Amino acid sequence: MKLIALVAILALIIPTPSFRISVADVSADSPTPQELARHVITALRTGKTTEVKSHLLADLAVLNKGAKDFPKDPLIHFALAICYMAQGNVAATIPNMRIAYDNSNKNIVIGTMYAMALKMDKQPLKAYELDMEILKLHPGVPQLQMSMAAMDMTIQKYDEASSIIRDIEREARGKLAETDKCALFHMLGTCLLYKGELTKAIRLLERSRSIMPNAAVNLIALGEAYLKNGDPHRAKGAFDKALSINPRISSAMYYEGIFYEKTGNSEKARKDFVKAYACGKQRLHDNGEDYYLMYMICQKLSKDGEAKMYKSEAKKLLFTYDAPWKRK
Repeated sequence: MKLIALVAILALIIPTPSFRISVADVSADSPTPQELARHVITALRTGKTTEVKSHLLADLAVLNKGAKDFPKDPLIHFALAICYMAQGNVAATIPNMRIAYDNSNKNIVIGTMYAMALKMDKQPLKAYELDMEILKLHPGVPQLQMSMAAMDMTIQKYDEASSIIRDIEREARGKLAETDKCALFHMLGTCLLYKGELTKAIRLLERSRSIMPNAAVNLIALGEAYLKNGDPHRAKGAFDKALSINPRISSAMYYEGIFYEKTGNSEKARKDFVKAYACGKQRLHDNGEDYYLMYMICQKLSKDGEAKMYKSEAKKLLFTYDAPWKRK
């Protein structure tokens, strides 16, 4: 997870009084751990990620000493977790996030980033449970509802995700911005795709495309829905457009390969599967869907040992099946 992604998450969360801090709170010389913690958190929330990264070693030394001297100070442990996350040290991030969250009256910002760290550490069930706890503590916050629905989809709880998305639509009562509608249509359409309700899925994914026609992630889902609903040529058009936007999307390559396979062009199909394999290996992080895709790609390339390994890893991340094809 890149540090810039954490900034995006924090920007979505409603500010709380305990985090209304500024760089002015930091002493010019030898800041205390509390002052440094405020500075680190402010730098992250205002998008100054290079500032967080530029003093990592020195800041970690001060904050680690502060954590020993003030073992229950939530801001020190939160800032320490931010620094470790920027360093890519997820193992050290998580215990500090836990201490910060437990001692901050379950602060919404800390909790959200703690859940993110758990997901990064391939602990999706714990991340899900924490996201659910946060949502129950702060019901009706659309950003948290969206985050919860996204987590549900990550671990294939499509019914729960669909229910949350419909709650957001109902509560908004026509007040959603167009970009929010686009995201909701895409998410709900993807849920329906995986539930096998292909006609409804296509309708929602097409509505999402009408708002943002160049959103590659939506084009891929729409292409898959077309393909599995028996409309291969419309599917090919969606995959072509997605790949023109980003030529390294392994899922688009894979399903385009399926298109060629079904239309009798085995040579082009294999070329797509080979390219999907190369690009897919570079996307393997903490999403079970990416491992499951690699399992399917490896099956097409007769890499049975690798396929088994990827399927096992996907299962550990609670992703166990592909969206179904239309039943005849």
